[in-house]
Amino acid sequence: DGADELVTVLMGSQVASPIYCKDTSMQDGCFFIFPDLSVRTEGRYRLRFVLAQLCVMSHIIQAECLSDPFTVYAAKKFPGMTDSTELTKCFARQGVKVMVRK
Repeated sequence: DGADELVTVLMGSQVASPIYCKDTSMQDGCFFIFPDLSVRTEGRYRLRFVLAQLCVMSHIIQAECLSDPFTVYAAKKFPGMTDSTELTKCFARQGVKVMVRK
């Protein structure tokens, strides 16, 4: 009946390496960017981010946090794209490969 099927709703690369660049205040920072991450099923979600030190035989969790809640809309209910954040635009100006919307 399919009731026990696991459905993957998070698409794209779920792992990121550190990128060192400046923020909107021109302060140096270490950022983890997920430019192609998307959710393919309508609903309300939060993402969990885990910073781990990868070792040969194991990993050590250094920190973790949850994103703010966000809504994924069905195509017919989608209210439209919003402008990119100033931080996203700042990263793009420094050569980071992110999509920028005006």
